[in-house]
Amino acid sequence: MDKITDNRAFMNEMFEKLNIRKDALEYFTKLEEKIMADEELNEIISNAAYDCMTDNEINFGKCITVADENAAKIGEHPYTMQYLMALRCLPYLRELYNKNEKLTEEMFWQGADDLRCKLNECLEMHGIYGSFVAGWFGSFLNMSRISLGRFQYILKYYEAETFKTPYGHIIKKGEPIVEFHIPSSGVPLTDEVRNDSYRRAWEFYKDIVGSNRVILRCTTWLLYPENYRFLPENSNIIKFMDDFDLAFYSHFKDFHDKWRLFGKSSEKPLEEWDEKTSLQRAYKKRLLEGKPTGDAMGFIIMEDGVNVTKRL
Repeated sequence: MDKITDNRAFMNEMFEKLNIRKDALEYFTKLEEKIMADEELNEIISNAAYDCMTDNEINFGKCITVADENAAKIGEHPYTMQYLMALRCLPYLRELYNKNEKLTEEMFWQGADDLRCKLNECLEMHGIYGSFVAGWFGSFLNMSRISLGRFQYILKYYEAETFKTPYGHIIKKGEPIVEFHIPSSGVPLTDEVRNDSYRRAWEFYKDIVGSNRVILRCTTWLLYPENYRFLPENSNIIKFMDDFDLAFYSHFKDFHDKWRLFGKSSEKPLEEWDEKTSLQRAYKKRLLEGKPTGDAMGFIIMEDGVNVTKRL
């Protein structure tokens, strides 16, 4: 792979394709130009991204270190420089995707869309162009986290003792499972969207795990069982919960994921939190009533591209 010292063309393509806000493109374009004007700094940034993405063990943590070491020198926040380093790595990743028979251009762009989500979160919470969780990009860049439709998936191995789900499926210690994550893309969790992603995950991982049965696992506040009590039964979240066999759940006095749902308003007194959506209104009402929130872990069992979790 050729070393990249000017990433503006790729950024233009990416920001337009993923519909990323234009002011962010303008900001990072000017930052690229500022870096390129400093020959020594551009060499440092270019080498860091190239070395990271051409190493057999892609370790984005090294890029974050370089970003942090140089942020103050150029008058930028570390969140911004870390994000720029991720942008510098993406053209190399795209090339790696194109060389991999199991990966596609579509999957690359689905994964890259996470940078749009994290940028929006950083602007909402901190007013900064960048990401306050840039370390999360590492598993995308080293291709261990794969985006398949609405969800993102990572191959793991079941770490606990053999478990029998409430519906009778057996999950053995050390058995391969596929953990999945839900990016804040804004795409509703409709039946069509969810099932499409599960099916894609089954298709992608069945040969990797060597079985027609692919076990998906998710841990999230969206699976909190009490949601059944205060969310409308026809909500997409309730339908999402119905996809699972829950293994365990936890109650919390404090709503740890409040920023995900309420954004910057979650830093204000509870009475002033946003009520723009029905989900915000439902959770705010529950919190004002002094009731707990929580999360849960659940499994989905896929066979022949179909969710068979609640049947044997």
